[in-house]
Amino acid sequence: MNRAHFSLKLRKDRPRKDGSFGIYLYANINGKLSWYSTNKSIKVKYWNERNQEVKSAGPEWSSINSHINIFLSTAKGYITQCNLDGNIANNQTLDGMLRAVKFKTNSYFNFVEQYINKYSKNYAPNTLKGFRSHLNKLRGFKSKVGFDDINIFFWKGFENHLKSLGNKQNTVHKQYKLLKKFVNQAIEFGVVRENLLKGLKVKSHPGNMQYLTMDEVVKLQSLYDNPEVIKTNKKQVLRYFLFACYTGLRYSDIKKLQNKNILSGESVNVLQDKTGKLVDIPLSGKAKSLIVNHSVPNANVFRVFTNQVTNRYLKQIMTLVNIEKQISFHCARHTWATNTLEMTGNIALVSDILGHSSIKTTQIYAKVLGKKKEEAMKMWDRF
Repeated sequence: MNRAHFSLKLRKDRPRKDGSFGIYLYANINGKLSWYSTNKSIKVKYWNERNQEVKSAGPEWSSINSHINIFLSTAKGYITQCNLDGNIANNQTLDGMLRAVKFKTNSYFNFVEQYINKYSKNYAPNTLKGFRSHLNKLRGFKSKVGFDDINIFFWKGFENHLKSLGNKQNTVHKQYKLLKKFVNQAIEFGVVRENLLKGLKVKSHPGNMQYLTMDEVVKLQSLYDNPEVIKTNKKQVLRYFLFACYTGLRYSDIKKLQNKNILSGESVNVLQDKTGKLVDIPLSGKAKSLIVNHSVPNANVFRVFTNQVTNRYLKQIMTLVNIEKQISFHCARHTWATNTLEMTGNIALVSDILGHSSIKTTQIYAKVLGKKKEEAMKMWDRF
């Protein structure tokens, strides 16, 4: 027989900005204590502590009371069922059941929005931006989507919609991955019982990854060192582009890079904007030469233009040195990774400095070098 006690309480040790307190379910199951957020909050003056409910004078009192009572009855029902089945109750199983109550909605949009609000601290800003972009793309296809609508036929319609707007296959693949992610998350929370997309596979196309050779980087460095050839704005863009070529940093990280991130002038220590991972990158002599003044800690290292303006200037810069490749700023990261891997052969080192969470992500650069070797060997067929 399981011993359990439940009660609804305000967590007065966790005040919110508006002066309210979260309503929590306090659970004591077989001597183990836990608190479960109901995702509802109220000010103390509207809380009836004796009856464990919101007073009728409180805002949305009826709907809040209905919600927290479902929480309480779910917990009590779980214990009753465990006792009938002869099972030992545990807090982990109850947690899963209560999460399903919090996210109980058939609306895909409502579920994802609730998920973003609750777990935003677990994701980098750019990842959250991708989640919201996904919702906007889906709303462009259908204004209302229930989980029971999401099946293979639904996906085919969404896929055709994306392609009709000119989205490339990799964008389509990304939307599929996000749709699949949130459906699986809903299953985990008990909101959905079955994945109607099961068995569906959507392929991505390997992109044509552009990068600069060492000789081409030398050309750009020579251009930067010649003040008579390159004008102020172009030189500024080339300065932070070369710095990215020498460090592998992304545009978003270069843009927010401050002098305090340059440790003793010897290394860059920065929290990556995309992944939220802290990376420490030793600086080469060439990279150091591009840091003009780092005396003010909170000042930006570079004056960075928008991505669009930066890429426009880069196109003009490449023309000046007769580089005919389609180069965007992100190519600097590919340039550092590909050339460093070619020089060192150390994929683990490259992966660590790039801040990749998995070495599988870094292996794309090894594939690039593999193709380069194949092309070199085929040159012998010309003789």
